[in-house]
Amino acid sequence: MNLPDGTRGGVRYRRTLVLALVAGIGAVALLVAAAVLVYARADHALRSQAEARVRGTAALAAQLVGEQNTRFSELVQTHADALGLAFKRPLEHLSPAQAAQVAGELRSLNATTSGLRAAALVSPEGRLVASAPPVPRLYGQSFAGRDWYRGVTAVRSPYVSRVFLAADGPKTVTVAALVHPARSGRVIGILTVGLQHRTQELADEFARSQGIRLTVTDQSGSLVARSGASSNALMSLRDDPGVLAALQGRPVSGERNGALVGYAPVPTTGWTVSASLPTSVAFADVYSLRTLLILVALVLGALLAALTGGLVVVLRRGERAQRAEAERFRGLLESAPDATVIVDESGEIVLINDQMVRLSGYTREELTGRHVEVLIPEGRRAGHEIRRAAFFAHPAARSMGEGLQLRAVRKDGSELPVEVSLGPVESEQGTLVSAAVRDITTRVETEAELRLLGEITRNMAEGVILIRTSDWTIAYANPKFEQMFGYEPGELTDRPVEIINAGGDAPRETVASIQAALALHGSWSGEVNNVKKDGTEFWCWANVSNFEHPEHGVVSVAVHTDITERKAAEEERLRLASVVDVADTLQHAILGPVDHELPDSAAACYRPAVRPLEVGGDWYDVIDLPAERLGLIVGDCVGRGIKAAAVMGQLRSVSHSLMLQGKTPRDVLCDLDVFAQRIPAARCTTVFCALVDPAARTVRYSSAGHPPALLAHHDQNSEWLEHGSSLPLAVAVADRAEATAELTPGCTLALYTDGLVERRGLPLDDGLAQLRQIIERERDRSVQRLANLIVDEMQPAGSEDDVALLLYRLPRVQPPRFTVAVPADPAELSRLRRGLREWLSAEGYAADSDEVVLSVCEALSNSIEHAYDFDPCGLIDLRAEIEASRLTVTITDNGRWKVPDPNATQRGRGLTLIEAIMDDYTIETGNGTTVRLRKELARER
Repeated sequence: MNLPDGTRGGVRYRRTLVLALVAGIGAVALLVAAAVLVYARADHALRSQAEARVRGTAALAAQLVGEQNTRFSELVQTHADALGLAFKRPLEHLSPAQAAQVAGELRSLNATTSGLRAAALVSPEGRLVASAPPVPRLYGQSFAGRDWYRGVTAVRSPYVSRVFLAADGPKTVTVAALVHPARSGRVIGILTVGLQHRTQELADEFARSQGIRLTVTDQSGSLVARSGASSNALMSLRDDPGVLAALQGRPVSGERNGALVGYAPVPTTGWTVSASLPTSVAFADVYSLRTLLILVALVLGALLAALTGGLVVVLRRGERAQRAEAERFRGLLESAPDATVIVDESGEIVLINDQMVRLSGYTREELTGRHVEVLIPEGRRAGHEIRRAAFFAHPAARSMGEGLQLRAVRKDGSELPVEVSLGPVESEQGTLVSAAVRDITTRVETEAELRLLGEITRNMAEGVILIRTSDWTIAYANPKFEQMFGYEPGELTDRPVEIINAGGDAPRETVASIQAALALHGSWSGEVNNVKKDGTEFWCWANVSNFEHPEHGVVSVAVHTDITERKAAEEERLRLASVVDVADTLQHAILGPVDHELPDSAAACYRPAVRPLEVGGDWYDVIDLPAERLGLIVGDCVGRGIKAAAVMGQLRSVSHSLMLQGKTPRDVLCDLDVFAQRIPAARCTTVFCALVDPAARTVRYSSAGHPPALLAHHDQNSEWLEHGSSLPLAVAVADRAEATAELTPGCTLALYTDGLVERRGLPLDDGLAQLRQIIERERDRSVQRLANLIVDEMQPAGSEDDVALLLYRLPRVQPPRFTVAVPADPAELSRLRRGLREWLSAEGYAADSDEVVLSVCEALSNSIEHAYDFDPCGLIDLRAEIEASRLTVTITDNGRWKVPDPNATQRGRGLTLIEAIMDDYTIETGNGTTVRLRKELARER
């Protein structure tokens, strides 16, 4: 049989077909070349003949025109001589009688001479003397500017001039000089004669008799005559290169404007004649020859194409028959389940199928023609050549996969395990070998995985079982699993998996949930409540995943780890965490107001020394009093930890109550003395109490053994409030001191506990100086940022004392405010955006306006949607104010918020934006909702 493409049989048919086509194309090329050569030579001969014809015609016409002009010049000269004999002196000296005589002579000459149309005498200076027919209005007029006048006076002989226009048509003028017989060479006058020239008739005659068009020009290139046409205006042909050459005495020929033209000069007069034939007439023989050659070439080409086509058809039929046989073989080859390669005795690959292309990574073209050893690992190629030679010595079908570890190599260099079966194939090229190659990578890997899995599961520290997914029975349990659950070896095999799960219907529910997770994700992990053989329940962490097992089919592999101790530890940790949460809640309840509960003019920072306690013996308090006054208290109990926190809570509550009763700082400390005497642990507590009156710009203060407060004015001056000092609480004191200090716009009042300024091994003055330096340096910061900065810089790492810091700042002026009531209509937000942005820009904070407007509008949108459900009748109050570059925005509504949709997936974007843009925010609910946004702004410089 013949093999498909790529074999010798297919190549032979294609080679024969190519040779036939090349022979046909070569014959056609030779015919075309011969036809082109014949045509070129004939074309050259015929064109030369046509050019000779027009050149000869032009020369003949030029001779005839010259002879005609000569006869005409002689006739005029004869009459001029006759007039010269009658008059011996220059014409300008004629008397009137003589002039009349000259006119009579001209009339006689005009009447008696054939062909004359007009005659005139001109003086040597060019003035008209007489004419026939007479033109009295022109007598005396100068014609010295005419070309014929200049020609006659220059050559002193007859001069044939160019055509000019007259009322009854074009005329050719011939002029002659009158020469005095006694004085040789003296011009006594010029005779001009006009007659109908015969040149146009000559041109027309040539056109009629020979079919050639003539064109005649004078000495300047102006048109004299043209076949079949008469000029009605002066026309120059001097720009024609052929006319210019003829004027210079050189006859030429060439193609011009679709015609073949020959140019010749006219003898004696300097005129030119051109004879022209249309190229369709001049080269009619050339065109006929070309048409004949084309027809001959077409006929020969058609005959050759028919012969070549017949040969191609015969070859194609043979090739189709071979291809049909090859395709049947290829169909069988491609339908083979394995990758197949056919190799000849030399080891050269003759044919492969698509499975081999996918297996090897080579393309069909890359493998065909190469040695089969390219598919064998390099270390095994020598042995393969020996086995290939042995096969061709005794060709017979055999399987080489049994008992042999065979490997193949891909194009990328990777190796894979294979099985190979061989079989002989008889063809026109002799005996070939067909090798079917099967990739057994998956089988080898599976076997290795099973061996490894068996080894691992037998020796794992965790319990492992295999569960058949067909009926959810246990197929295998490793020794650790059997020991963990209290079963004998092999006792769990073929038992339902529910036997290891605890609690009534719970086992079935647990198995169902695991089955659902495996069907959806292919794996499951989680805690399961298991039960041992003796009924003891315990907790395990299970990892379950599906696996294809060659014996049991799809199985679920479950790895169990006993987490009983960890579960107990987690429960204890949760119990302790709940206790700590309760303690933290109680501690925060007695600590004092947090940041969002403080007025914008005050800020506090608290750091306990004992962790995880959130409070200790130090405390602070800010009390809102009538007339916009504020009570400020900072205290420090003796000791630390929960005992000191308990005393602190009592003292803070009592001092808060005393301030609300309107007592002065001195009276508050006196009453605290009485209270502290009843609590042994409160003895020696230090307290600084201050009453701030912003309207009066004063602070009244009293100190019970506490470090002095710092009053930092905005003009860089600072003072320590030391005048109202006395002993700590519960120490025998008859009375308490009180003092008053003046506040200035923008000043900062700092109250603190000794843990902020005391350093082990360093003087107290160093800590006080550092506090003063920081406040004076950072006085332009907001009070909240300033409080955090002070504690961060001054509290040493690992400090053993609590720290409490309370700051108050008197505004320099009334803080800028922006207030508006916004209807609960989203359309109103555009007006609000514009107004808020203009207010921020006017206050010098344009850089932050976009972020602030975005956050505020997000908060307003929440109120519009949730509080009022887009009801335009609802109103939302918005108030924004700036104090020391700190912006506070308060948004209040009186609506009732909707219950959030639990199925909504795109919620919470507004709060996320607010949290990312603003420094902090709070949401208070009750009769309506109040949202406060705060941000430190950057003022433009």
